[in-house]
Amino acid sequence: MAQRSTDHERKEELKESLASSRMALRIDRDRIKRQLNPLARVRSAVRHNPLPVFATTAAVAFLITLRRRRRKRDDRPFKARRMLFGWFLALAKPAARLWIANWAKDRFLPLPPPFQPTDRANTP
Repeated sequence: MAQRSTDHERKEELKESLASSRMALRIDRDRIKRQLNPLARVRSAVRHNPLPVFATTAAVAFLITLRRRRRKRDDRPFKARRMLFGWFLALAKPAARLWIANWAKDRFLPLPPPFQPTDRANTP
């Protein structure tokens, strides 16, 4: 009888030990996932050191703009036709996107299986 109680106690200790090691593994896995996730690393860097991050970003953007200087073009004279055409394109863009998305769905997505009635008694 004493042997059974010690076996039972030992099993309970092992269960508790397994539960605690599983929890430790889960915590470690989550920590490693956060460390390896580049978006999470950027977010944490911005949260912890916002001023150096934004200063670095501004400096890099400034250097890129200095590097990519373009030639100055001659200013084009104002034309109402060009302005109306630009407005037309701006208004047509959402409709064109919707049309292209629907066309792509019809073209590339598989067709659903044809409808087959489940109740054969009502079919001719």
